[in-house]
Amino acid sequence: MAYSPHPPSNDSSLIQAITSSEQLSAVTHNLLHNKSLFSINALNYCLLYSCGNGPNIVVQALLEAGAHLECRDDRGNTPLMIAVINDQISITALLLSKCPDVNACNNVGDTALIVSTYFKSSHKALKLLLESKDINLEHRNLNGFTALECAIQANNIEALLLLINANAVCELPQSDTFGNVTSMNQLQTNVYTCSRNNGTLNLIKCFKLQKLTGRSSISLASQHRDLRTLHFLTSMEPSVLNSDCDTYLTSLIEFLKSRTQLTISNSEMDIFKLLTNTYVLLRTCPANTSSENQVMELAVKIGNTVVIELLCENNFSISNDVLGTVAASGSYFLLEMLIKHGAAISKVDNANRFQYRGSALEIAIQNEEFECANLLLNSAAFFDFSEALKLAVESSTTKCLKYLFNKFPEKTKSTDMPSDVLHTAVFHGNSSIINMLLDKGVSVDAKHDKKTPLMAAVDLEVVDLLVSRGADVNMVISSDFSFKLILHYFVSFEYFRYLKTKYTERSDAFIKMLQAGLIQLLTHHGARVDSRDYFERTPLMVAAKTHDSCDVIKVLIGAGAKVDELGLAGETALQVAVQSGGESNVRCLLQYGADINAQSDNLLFECSDTNMLSLLLENKASVTAEDVRGNTALMHHMRFCDEELIQLLIEAQSDVNHTNKEGKSPLLLAAKSNNVEIMSSLLRSGADVNYSVTKNDKEISAVSILMKRLRTYRAEVTACLGLLLDHGLTSKTIPPSLVHALISMGCFSLVTKYISVGLAPTVVHIQWPVTAWLKTDYCISPLDAALMMKNVQLAEYFMNIRFLTSKDVQMLSQDQDIKPYFQSKSRLDIVSFLDQHRSQPLSLQTLSFVVVSQALGTGSRRTDAIKTCGLPVPLQEALMFQSAPHDMEDKQVMKRFLFRSALHQAKLYNFDPSYMDMNFEYDSDYESDSDSDEN
Repeated sequence: MAYSPHPPSNDSSLIQAITSSEQLSAVTHNLLHNKSLFSINALNYCLLYSCGNGPNIVVQALLEAGAHLECRDDRGNTPLMIAVINDQISITALLLSKCPDVNACNNVGDTALIVSTYFKSSHKALKLLLESKDINLEHRNLNGFTALECAIQANNIEALLLLINANAVCELPQSDTFGNVTSMNQLQTNVYTCSRNNGTLNLIKCFKLQKLTGRSSISLASQHRDLRTLHFLTSMEPSVLNSDCDTYLTSLIEFLKSRTQLTISNSEMDIFKLLTNTYVLLRTCPANTSSENQVMELAVKIGNTVVIELLCENNFSISNDVLGTVAASGSYFLLEMLIKHGAAISKVDNANRFQYRGSALEIAIQNEEFECANLLLNSAAFFDFSEALKLAVESSTTKCLKYLFNKFPEKTKSTDMPSDVLHTAVFHGNSSIINMLLDKGVSVDAKHDKKTPLMAAVDLEVVDLLVSRGADVNMVISSDFSFKLILHYFVSFEYFRYLKTKYTERSDAFIKMLQAGLIQLLTHHGARVDSRDYFERTPLMVAAKTHDSCDVIKVLIGAGAKVDELGLAGETALQVAVQSGGESNVRCLLQYGADINAQSDNLLFECSDTNMLSLLLENKASVTAEDVRGNTALMHHMRFCDEELIQLLIEAQSDVNHTNKEGKSPLLLAAKSNNVEIMSSLLRSGADVNYSVTKNDKEISAVSILMKRLRTYRAEVTACLGLLLDHGLTSKTIPPSLVHALISMGCFSLVTKYISVGLAPTVVHIQWPVTAWLKTDYCISPLDAALMMKNVQLAEYFMNIRFLTSKDVQMLSQDQDIKPYFQSKSRLDIVSFLDQHRSQPLSLQTLSFVVVSQALGTGSRRTDAIKTCGLPVPLQEALMFQSAPHDMEDKQVMKRFLFRSALHQAKLYNFDPSYMDMNFEYDSDYESDSDSDEN
């Protein structure tokens, strides 16, 4: 753009002020508020100057005053190019915010992007340019160079990385020949030849691979042992390379991991030094000690002293684990060098507490590197004699134990040694160490965790050794409120599990045989098989409790154990075996003559398994034996409702009509469980279906028990009630109010069946009035109950068979409230029933029948009274309702107050006096699964 050689005075003063940086605030004010004072040429000139020199506020003011964003200087550079050339980052950002032509070219065809590659310091401006969505990465200047090629020519490696990451085209041939790549610049070169000529080819490859894989270019260069590329990378601005000290630390770790040999070439050492020195320069505080320790650990494993010395000189962290690795190798010189350079002498846990186990000192001693151990001890490493002693015993290293005894003679007194050190030696079975400890004065019967060393033995040799050194095979082991002998422990399941911790790969059968062998050895050395523990149990009883202990049982019996000895509760070994379910133990004891009926409690009571029960029955276990309550095994198992067990006992000729001291039979006990199958088995085997017992003025029968459970277990109980009828139930043990209970639960089919066995119509007295037609006489007949349940069919049935009471006669002839009541409830079917039967008086025959029926009573003697009254047989049958049909459909309905009243009449339920409101319950079909009202 041409400028007038003689600008007006205002233009001159503007240019003078901006170029001399004087009175810029006044100039800025004039630019913002007096835009017409200056010519466009002067504004453009000042904009170009200010883009190269600043400040930012003047550039902003010039643009607002009208300076052109795309003006040019004599070389064709735009304000954006000038800002980039002069590394004016804030001005570059300002200009880009104004949306200039980012691809504008100067006189030589360079864009702002190409210009930014000429100067290494312009990488920030380059980043800003690359963020522009319209930037052309592949523009070529007049010489045919792209921005990427210009960056290569200028050795601007920051620009190289940024352009490659921005997806600038970077074609490289797969081989070193490049005839296939088109040359597009005046030098007849391309990216490949340019980078090869100035030594950046591998660097570019590294950048491309980093973009492809995500791995650090430093790691890639280190992996390929490319020292030149590493020099390029370490000279780069870390913010551009996106690297920090951890990047170099990771590269050091990868470098050492790739090493498999002790020797390292000079070039590799140069790479390692470069990585190390760069890391140290970038290292922050606090350092990454974990990774530094990993580097040192790898260096130690390689064993190259030059590498280790370099790391030590650069103050790399040296953990106690690193010392442990060196101590394990026995390298005294290397260990000494690390200690001098500040290695952690002692190991600490997360709470900074010293710990011996796992420390370098422990590793040195366990690996028998005693010179290294002495060096660590002399360097004040933390040492725990008790722990060291235990570890030496656990590892069964005799040399370690001797070293400790010789190094610390003052601590080898038996009183200073850990209480379990001999137990540990015994478990691991090293006879030499056991003898060494005993020679040092450790007691052969020392107790730890309620065990002697003998109880820790797991092999025969050690048992022999301990006994030969004076171990007491009959020592009493006391604990809180109890005691046992050593033999009791050896025969127990606890000792079996202990053996499994030693012989983890062996089968249970092998361990059982070993256990038996150890017990046999103890008895050979005098262990008493007749000894008793706190609960008066013999070793044989303890063995019987553990499944599959036949080998142990045989050894004990062979050593003189008596099979029928009684314990504190009167139990025998056979009873213990039955209780624990050990069928094989039971067979073994029976083979050795155990008395199956010796104990106070019959063995059949203890069974919960059909196989065990069959075994006992085969061996003549008594089915007639009783417990203190008079129950037989059959009655005892009624509580658990195990149908198979009960069937086995019945087949073994158990008395199905036996009664206990409370007078209850198996059938009564079965009724409490509502189990149809069990009751059926008992009845098929001859159980008395009509048996009852009177207790506390209450007659208890199978029917009365089921009647109480009807509301809660309706389906099961109705099935059981039907079963009783099928097996000859008579009316003698049936409470007459059962009819009301069945009606209240909607069991209408059972009502007709139970009436047919001779039940008499009776009334149930209720405690309080209900909202119904009942006003003065608070009692309910079967006919009342049928009407309350809105079952007209059942009411007709009662009328037809004359199943009526004097209460019904009065209701049908005199009650004036019943019809209005049902009319108010819109029960037209019941109203129709009442109209039909009240339209004319009851017949004399019906009235006479009702009178005779009432005179014959409602109790258990009614049937006998009918049979001896002298009436004709047809009339007797009518009075017992034997010809009544049984077709009636059940319904899922319930009236709880009526049900409870029926139970109360039968003395099976007591009303709560505080419960007064009966009205609500009648008017609703209240249902509940609760069984809380059962006594």
